[in-house]
Amino acid sequence: DHFVPVAHITSHVPTNDTRSMSRALSKVFAGTRTGPLSRLIGTVDVKGKGVEHPVTDVNPFILLDSADVMTKAGIPPFGSHPHCGLSVMTIALRGQVSYSLWGEEPSIHGDRDGLSTATARSGRGVVHNETTATDDPTEMWQMAWRDTPEGMNMEAAIWCGSASEGKIPSSDLENGGKAYLLLGKWNDLVNTLTPTTNPMTVVMAHLPKGVTLQVPQSWEGESGGFVAVKTGAVSVEGSEVAADSIAVMEPGDKPVKVVGSADTSLLVVGLGKTLPDPWVKLKHCNGFLVCKTEEEADARAAEYDKVGMAFGKTEC
Repeated sequence: DHFVPVAHITSHVPTNDTRSMSRALSKVFAGTRTGPLSRLIGTVDVKGKGVEHPVTDVNPFILLDSADVMTKAGIPPFGSHPHCGLSVMTIALRGQVSYSLWGEEPSIHGDRDGLSTATARSGRGVVHNETTATDDPTEMWQMAWRDTPEGMNMEAAIWCGSASEGKIPSSDLENGGKAYLLLGKWNDLVNTLTPTTNPMTVVMAHLPKGVTLQVPQSWEGESGGFVAVKTGAVSVEGSEVAADSIAVMEPGDKPVKVVGSADTSLLVVGLGKTLPDPWVKLKHCNGFLVCKTEEEADARAAEYDKVGMAFGKTEC
């Protein structure tokens, strides 16, 4: 099967076809720096704790952090912490990540010099820890999205596994660019490594100047969308998005279209079907608990305080 690189897609769509219309841009935001991390999606919790940032969420995405290059093992030093009601993906651009669930012996994921991902769905609850595994240079993004009610009520967490660069579906772009499908479906590509309870697509790209990246959604209905730039700069609907910034798109069903405006840019594009359900986020012991109400979140925090490493494994 021949896969048409995404850089060429717009030229194959007739101008009178609605598929040629791209998603409207809502606003561009700079990242909020806290030490080695830049917060791009996510703000304080329901009680006002955490990092204040103007992008509360991009439904269904609730967290996107970009980390500087780290050259020490055991970073960040949060220790084991609880999650529920969300899925979390670590995107290591280079370096190895130590990952453990419920305090078990950690496993090492990733490549010293290549891209890798590691993903877990927390379901009803999990105790999780991840840090840099070595003193070698490690650079990463961390992303989280909230689950559907079905996913939030799962009895146990699911370790979705990890994938190195050779196993992540990818496509070559013009002028030496490359795009990787980290989640969901993208044109002819499908990533089956990370199952979700809600339709989503996440594409990471090395985008040369003047090359177009277009990411359509593969489902009916509205989605939230964003373009986050780690290095370089891109143009989204005529607006410049610099390094360490995020373009938040208007909810809709049209593709997100990005054009490289620096010699080379590293970015991630996310689309996810919007979830109508009410939700709150509670920060507890360095982890996020996502629940329907503040009362439910308080109850889950109390459960973690009582059962510790058994959180999510037992009814309390």
